[in-house]
Amino acid sequence: MFGERRERDPNLIKLENDVFGKMNQELQKELPNLPKSQESNVKFVSVEDAIKELSDISKSTNDIS
Repeated sequence: MFGERRERDPNLIKLENDVFGKMNQELQKELPNLPKSQESNVKFVSVEDAIKELSDISKSTNDIS
C-alpha cells in the first residue's frame, strides 16, 4: 500500500496536454516577437571540471589572505 504507484487516466493526460498546448499557443500570439539574442557566453562543463575550477578559485583566494 505504501509507495504504491497508480496509473494516471490516459484521458486526463490528454486533456492536460491539450490545455497546456492551447495556453502555449495563446501566449505565443500575445507575446511580442523578441529578437534572437546574441550567442550566450554560457559554457557547459562536467561536474568534475566545475569542482576543479571551484577548488582553484578557493586556493587562489586563500593564498591572497
